[in-house]
Amino acid sequence: MQWPISTGLHVVAVVVFVSLLLLREVPGQRLEKPSKLPIRLVGGQNALIGRVEVQYNGTWGTVCDDNFDLNDAHVICHQMGFVRAISIYPSGHYKTADESAPTWIDELQCRGDEKNLLDCSFDLGHHDCSLRHREDVGVRCYVPQGRVYKLETLPVRFRGGGALEGYLQVFYRNRWGLVDASGWSQVNSKVVCGQMGYCGAEETRTVDRTSSHLNFSSAVRGDRPFFWMKGVSCLGGEDQLKECRHFGFKAYYRLPAVKVRCLKSCATYFQNGTLKPTAVRLRGGSLRHEGRLEVKINGIWGTVCGTYFFKEAATIACREMGFGSAVSSLRHTPYGRGSGYLWAQEVTCRGNEGSLLDCDMRLNQRPENEYYTSCRHVDDASIMCRVPRSNQRLRLIGGNNENEGVLQIRHRGQWGILCKSRKGQWTMTEAKIACRDLKLGYPVAHLLQFPKPAVESASRGGITHWAVGMKCSGTEDGLHACAVGGKKSYIGARYCPQGEATVKCSKELPDLVPDMDRLRRTLSERVHRESLFRLRCALEENCLSSSVYSLPYAPHANRYHQRRLLRFSARIMNRGTADFLPSRDRSRWQWHQCHRHYHSFEEFTHYNITNDDGRLMVEGHKASFCLEDVECDGDTSKRYQCSHGTQGIRKNCADVYRFDIDCQWVDVTDLQSGVFTLSLAVNPQKLVAETDHENNVAWCRFAYESQSGAVRVLQCGLSGHN
Repeated sequence: MQWPISTGLHVVAVVVFVSLLLLREVPGQRLEKPSKLPIRLVGGQNALIGRVEVQYNGTWGTVCDDNFDLNDAHVICHQMGFVRAISIYPSGHYKTADESAPTWIDELQCRGDEKNLLDCSFDLGHHDCSLRHREDVGVRCYVPQGRVYKLETLPVRFRGGGALEGYLQVFYRNRWGLVDASGWSQVNSKVVCGQMGYCGAEETRTVDRTSSHLNFSSAVRGDRPFFWMKGVSCLGGEDQLKECRHFGFKAYYRLPAVKVRCLKSCATYFQNGTLKPTAVRLRGGSLRHEGRLEVKINGIWGTVCGTYFFKEAATIACREMGFGSAVSSLRHTPYGRGSGYLWAQEVTCRGNEGSLLDCDMRLNQRPENEYYTSCRHVDDASIMCRVPRSNQRLRLIGGNNENEGVLQIRHRGQWGILCKSRKGQWTMTEAKIACRDLKLGYPVAHLLQFPKPAVESASRGGITHWAVGMKCSGTEDGLHACAVGGKKSYIGARYCPQGEATVKCSKELPDLVPDMDRLRRTLSERVHRESLFRLRCALEENCLSSSVYSLPYAPHANRYHQRRLLRFSARIMNRGTADFLPSRDRSRWQWHQCHRHYHSFEEFTHYNITNDDGRLMVEGHKASFCLEDVECDGDTSKRYQCSHGTQGIRKNCADVYRFDIDCQWVDVTDLQSGVFTLSLAVNPQKLVAETDHENNVAWCRFAYESQSGAVRVLQCGLSGHN
C-alpha cells in the first residue's frame, strides 16, 4: 500500500512537531504575581555571582534568558542589596543539578531603575524554554566596598600557632599587621593558605577583642595589637591575598582578629571511603610542583593547550594535586613538549571547582594527533605551584661549579658532610631528591670524586661528617623527607667509611619518548621469512634468538635456513630540554665493520615479547644503532648525522629506525600461536639521565598465528600515559 504524498508530508510535520516538544516545554498556566519574590544566586564561587533563582510558593525555580539584558540584571542585583550588575551568563552557564526544577520567569522586561523584580514585566509560570534548563540565566553583581590595591608583593605569615595555623599577619610598609575578621569568609582563608603553599583551609576562627588583646602580645610579639587590613573579600580564584578587595591599608586597633588553620593535604575521597586518584599531573619538571600540565581523560594522559589557559585554571590544577595556588602559568612550555594526546583547549575556571575537569573546556575531536587541532604541543600549558617553605639546609662544596660537589647538610646549627649508608647506598634516586632540594634541576651523575683539598677549603675549617645515609623513594620534596640511617638520627663521624655523597645537577636534560603510533602502524601484518645468508650482520650482533646457534651446523653453514621475523619501525623522539648524547665518550665508540658505522651505545633499545602473565616468550635483543637526527619539528634543524661523525638526538628531533633495516625486528621462529605483547624500551639501563624515565616504553598487544604467520594488532600504549 502506498501513502499519498500529502499524507507523507503530514507525517513528517507531526514528527518534527513532536521532536520540538521534546526540546521545549509545553507552556504552563500563567500565575499571579505574589507580594514577595525572593531571589538568590546559585552555583557561583560567592554570593555575587551565579544562576538566578526565584522562590514562588515555597519552591525555588530558574529564570529563562529569553530577551534578558543588563537592565534586568541590574534590578536583580538591586533587590539583593548590591549596586549593579557587571555581566550576564546565558544558555545555562551555571547548570542546575535538578533538571526537574521549575522555570518560574520568562520574557523579563525591566527599565533598569526598578528596586524590585515585581515592578518589572514578566511571565510567571508560563514559558517556552528548554526542558533541561539549557536557557537558564546567571548574573554577576558588583559591590563598591573595598577595591584591589596594586602591589608587587604582600607577604603573609602565621603567628601564635605553627606552620599550618595562627593569627594571620600581612607585611606592609616594613611592618607586620593583623587582619580584621569582620566579614572574613572561608574563601578568604583558602586564598591565604594557597599563598602559603597549602591546598586548602581547614578552619577559620574569629577572636574577639577581649581574648585577642590578652593573647596577641605573645602571639605577635608586641604590646599593642596592630591591624593593617579590614573588610577583605576574595572570590576564590585569586592566587594571593593582595588580589582580593578590601578597605585599604590603615592603622586599626582593637578589632576581632582572624586565626586560620590550613590543610596539609587535600585528598579527595569517593563515598565508599577509597582514595580518588587525581586526573591531573605535572611532567618534565625537576620539582614536584612544576612542569608540563597533563590531564587523564578516558584512561589516557594527554596535554592541555596553553592558549587561553590562565592562572585561575592553573590554581585549580595546583590545589587538585595537593599544592598551594599557582605561581605562574606558561604557554610555551620550558619543560619539554608533550607527545601523543592533546586533550583540551580554552579552559575557563571560576575558582570554586574541585577539579580541573570540572572547568569549562573544549575537548579536541581527534586528540591523538596534534595536527587535527588548532593547537600544537609547542603550546602545551605548563604551571608552577606554591609549596610551603622548608627550613632544610643543604649545599654543595668542593665542585668545579655551583651545580656539583660533595653534599653538606646542616643539623642543629652545624654543617656536616653527608655520608653514604653502611652499604654504600647512594643511588640516582637520592641524587634526584638532592638536586630537587637544592633547586638545581636534575641529577646527571652521582658517583663522583672531588679533590680533598678543595673540599676542605670549601668547608671553611674543620670537617664534620654526618654518617647517616639516606633512603629516598623518589617522590619527596627534599632529603629531609627521606628515611635517615635506620634510627632516624644524625651520627657524628671523623670520616665516611663508604664514601661521601656527591652529585652533579643540571637544569636541562633530554627526554626520550618512543612513538607508539608509528609502532602500531608499522607492525607487520604477517611475519617475514629471511634466510641466514641475508642475516650475516644480525648474527654478529646477536639479534637472533639463541636457538639459531643450536642448529646441527654452524649458523654460517646453514645459509638457506629461514627465520621468522616480526618487523616494525621505531621512531624515538627527544621531548626534553637538552640534546640526547651517547653514554660513551667518542674514544670508546665501537666500529661495526658489517654495518659500516660506529656504535655509541651498548644498548640503546631493547625488544622483547611476553605473554599476558608477563612471562618472557621470546628472547629480546639489545639494539645499538648510530644515533642521528632523521625528523625534526618545523622550528628545529638537524644537528647530528652519522655520515659526519656526530651522534645524538637534538631537542625536538627524532631518530627513526625503519622496519626494513637490519635488526629492526624480533625473531619469532620459536613462538607458538597466541596473544602476546611486544615491548620497545629506549635507554633501558638509564645510562643517560632524562627528565622522565617513565615514558620510555612503547608496547603493542597482538594476536599471532604461527602456521600462517598472520599478525593482528589488538591494542597499543605508552608507559606513563595509560
